[in-house]
Amino acid sequence: MTSMTPKMALTTAIVDVAREADRLTQTEGCEGRLQFEACSVSVVKHGKIIFSHGSGKVGKSDCKADNTVFLIASLSKPFLAILSLQCQRKGELDLDRDINYYLEKGKFIDRKLRKDSPTSENNRNNIDDTKIEENALNAPDDNLKINNPHYPNTAVTCRQLLMHRSSLIDDESALLKGSKWRVEGKDFPKPLRYYVRKRFLDSDIWSSKSSPGKAPYSYSNAGMTLLGHVLECATGMNLPSLADSRVLKPLRMTKSTYFLNTSLGGSMCIPGGHDGSYFGAGQYGIAEYPAAGLRCTSVDIGRFLEAVTGDIKGKWEKALGLTGEDMKQMLPPGYVNGLAWWGKDATYGDKRGGVWTHGGFMPGVRSHMYFWPDKKVGAVFLSNGVGSYTNLEKNLKLAMESL
Repeated sequence: MTSMTPKMALTTAIVDVAREADRLTQTEGCEGRLQFEACSVSVVKHGKIIFSHGSGKVGKSDCKADNTVFLIASLSKPFLAILSLQCQRKGELDLDRDINYYLEKGKFIDRKLRKDSPTSENNRNNIDDTKIEENALNAPDDNLKINNPHYPNTAVTCRQLLMHRSSLIDDESALLKGSKWRVEGKDFPKPLRYYVRKRFLDSDIWSSKSSPGKAPYSYSNAGMTLLGHVLECATGMNLPSLADSRVLKPLRMTKSTYFLNTSLGGSMCIPGGHDGSYFGAGQYGIAEYPAAGLRCTSVDIGRFLEAVTGDIKGKWEKALGLTGEDMKQMLPPGYVNGLAWWGKDATYGDKRGGVWTHGGFMPGVRSHMYFWPDKKVGAVFLSNGVGSYTNLEKNLKLAMESL
């Protein structure tokens, strides 16, 4: 199903995007199954969604760009950049301060965060919150500090985490089936502080060769999840509530959620196909949800891109409370050292520059987001498969040139 702005000319390149999306949901991959049972695309120009298209099926229903909710994987990370800049603008956070300053504050609000957090399985079932991992909630929490053990006197900062230069070198294993940081068929039940306390005891996730701030780019889900908890400590709000009140609601991202327990009126797409058996996916919850656990429609992501591609005085300032200086911090003109976006220096970024991107790759999920600053246009692709979408990406780039 396709929708466009009334005044938009239906260019050949835009038609090709829709056709390629349809082809993806009709192409068989391994096991004689479709590569993607459903996918969705939205295109944004000068602060307005000008095109959206859904392909394939969600159960027995058609995929719809404004109603089908996909797990967006690592497209979740740019939302942490927005929240961090907002907290800095409000004086709640200094991106260049030692994160242990905020983690120290967190010990005084940890029980409140756990009680309020929608991730708490115990909270949803009205069970006494004090029973959650009681031993882990006491010592050593009063002395919770995060440093690279090979460089114990060097501070880790939020800016380093956002730039993937904190010297963390963790891999994707925490997202995979069988990991203790993933549960099947439900949300991960423990709060972020539990994850931080346990995960960062592992010295293997830290580089012994480079110190925080001087480390080369190394993509880190653990670092972004740590940042999510730092934001909780800085604001006194659990991350889902913080994102909902400061980003999702102001941008009218009405069908976006971190959790499986509510799809907010949208049709929740299952990673890896209608029954989750394809690619061994199905619905699952992850401890690293700040880094990779947001669920959205492509139109909702389009509304996020409306703020990014529009006039600074528009949604960027009015809805998000940010300034032109904040935009330059997040997306520097030289296309390097971006905050939670892929530029020329990122492992998977476009080395030629000219475009900021971010991809999402998880079991049963492929997603990608693009922003061309010079043209003020952007696009997003969401899906519930693991096939190749190279041709669709090519057609999207051609479409951007035609706008």
